[in-house]
Amino acid sequence: MVLDIMVLDRDLAWRLTDITGEHYKFKEASFAEGRLSDRSREGLFDLWHPIEYLGEIGAAMVPTLLAWALHAGQKDYAPGALSLCHVGNDEDERAAWITEYIA
Repeated sequence: MVLDIMVLDRDLAWRLTDITGEHYKFKEASFAEGRLSDRSREGLFDLWHPIEYLGEIGAAMVPTLLAWALHAGQKDYAPGALSLCHVGNDEDERAAWITEYIA
């Protein structure tokens, strides 16, 4: 199901992604940010990547990002309520979604 909502770049507080350290993953992450940018952002747009702690875990990355966004909201260490999550694989398949933590 796709919801028709409008979220602006300035509404998003942070990003969670599956980037590993490979050049093309960072390049793709910057493209994702560029597609969203309306140039109204002030300050940093935090980029969190759990592969730094977990290693390459494949498709398990999606529930990991969801769980991390939830935990960060519950424990009040998230930079804000709205986060952008984006992942990709070596076959050029991509996915992105926005999470919102509501206490």
